[in-house]
Amino acid sequence: MSEVCTIHKFEIYDGDATVTVERTMEKEGEVFTRLMNWYRKNSAVVGEVIFQSDRCQETACELLADLADDVFQFETQWKDD
Repeated sequence: MSEVCTIHKFEIYDGDATVTVERTMEKEGEVFTRLMNWYRKNSAVVGEVIFQSDRCQETACELLADLADDVFQFETQWKDD
């Protein structure tokens, strides 16, 4: 298990929930690797290309979802809990 560098917290849904995520060197490396693979796979290394490419638009959501679920693993605490 990676050593935790810092813990980040932020609120979502107008303060109804607090999200906590650990920041580690391992997670930073994984994010960098996945982003670089996405740029290469989509031949998109310029902002204009990313905005204008249908493929980039379609695959960006998948990348962000995978990062959220597999890498960041956000913990959400609802105020009602």
